Amino acid sequence: MSDSSESGNSRYSGILTPKDKENIQTINWGNQDSADRDARHRVRQRVLEGLNDLKLLNNYLHREDRTQIFDEFLRGDGAYHAYAFVYLGILDTFPERDADEQLDVLEDVLQRSIEIGDAQRGLVSDVSIDVDISRRNTDPQSVLDTIFEGHGTLSHLSYLMQQGEDIHLLERVLDSGETVVLDAGDDTMSITPEEAQQILDEME
Repeated sequence: MSDSSESGNSRYSGILTPKDKENIQTINWGNQDSADRDARHRVRQRVLEGLNDLKLLNNYLHREDRTQIFDEFLRGDGAYHAYAFVYLGILDTFPERDADEQLDVLEDVLQRSIEIGDAQRGLVSDVSIDVDISRRNTDPQSVLDTIFEGHGTLSHLSYLMQQGEDIHLLERVLDSGETVVLDAGDDTMSITPEEAQQILDEME
């Protein structure tokens, strides 16, 4: 549940250099200092080039290599963050559009992605995607209460993690001595006091 800037094999550089990874976590995004501006520019350009490289990878990377990559990639939460990055990018790029129009862009991206992927496998696909989102404003305490009332979901856990409040969930599990069960769609996820203690120890 803890976040880390390190992933995969540290022998190999990804889109960002080790220095970029350090900067992106410490940079003052509102600062106009030239060093910060230069660091932000480097990050933007490397990310843009990396995203553009996905077309090359999609067209030419061997299927066996792609399979090996995703066999490891899908074990973690990287795929969720990849799609979240695209989703937030769409929202940020079209702030003047209402929520339905923004979702139209997202649906178009997903539709075209599937069509391109199927075409590479020699298939012509008729894709229909309808994304329906129900949003609500909340706060960490309300989410914690919802979880301990037995109505928690992975969405609630994700919210706490993104807000940096997951440690309070673990502490509350430990203090209460109760096992928390979260709805994960077709399955459930549980956090026992023993697991909470182990994760807290690893976070120190």
